Amino acid sequence: MEHRGVVARLDAMRDQLTPQERGIVDCILSDLDGVAGKSIHDMAAASSVSVATISRFCKKIGFSGYREFQSALTYEAGGRVAPVVIPTSQVLSEISPHEDISRLIRKVTRKNAQALCVMEALIDPHAIERAVELLARARSVTVFAHGSSLVVAHDLALKLMRAGLSCSLFDDGHAQHLAAANLRASDVAVAISYTGTTPRVLECARLASEGGAAVIAITRGASTSGLRKIADVTIPVPSTGLAEHGTDTMSRIAEMHAVDLLFASYVTTYYERCVPFIRRDLE
Repeated sequence: MEHRGVVARLDAMRDQLTPQERGIVDCILSDLDGVAGKSIHDMAAASSVSVATISRFCKKIGFSGYREFQSALTYEAGGRVAPVVIPTSQVLSEISPHEDISRLIRKVTRKNAQALCVMEALIDPHAIERAVELLARARSVTVFAHGSSLVVAHDLALKLMRAGLSCSLFDDGHAQHLAAANLRASDVAVAISYTGTTPRVLECARLASEGGAAVIAITRGASTSGLRKIADVTIPVPSTGLAEHGTDTMSRIAEMHAVDLLFASYVTTYYERCVPFIRRDLE
């Protein structure tokens, strides 16, 4: 794993960790500068867990072991990568009964801005480049989503069509299933699901992959997501804890930002190809 955004990744995965693993994360975040001097035994003692638990935790979040994890955190704590964290423990306490609207505006705006900052740390530019290349080679692109992510899917489909790509999107679940089953090796499926576990989207991604189509996923950054396991490329969004509580505005903003990044990257990479279509759309 590259040495970038490790702190953001830890916080993004927090709601999918066990209580013991969350304790490890809390211990790390409370003393980032001290990580460099801690052996695996020291970290285990500070987190009140076993050495084996520390080792499993490091592998779960994508490192070969504690030493690589320690090196990445030390690199980040040294100022080479600015750690940005959304305190998920405060998610539900952000809004108070009968709160002053001016103060509420500041709170919500700040938290939405934080989500975008975390995305900057989470996203690997190579993943965007890979997704762009898949889109450029595609005979057709089909976008799959459900629920609130459908709003994001419609935005992506319109943007890709504006750039000259042949793109389809179906709101109906049965139509999505049929579309996914008909995709082949020359096609691309873009699957959007904040949780990465939406059954309809997972099934469509699976069908598309089995038919030989490449799958681009826009989903939260945890490596345990079912959608991530199917996808050829993943554009991660931060885990905020909001979607599980039915207040997922932040997740949609993050997904929309991922769409903007993908569209802008495609246009800038294939500028000469895209500009005639974009100009025609503006006429």
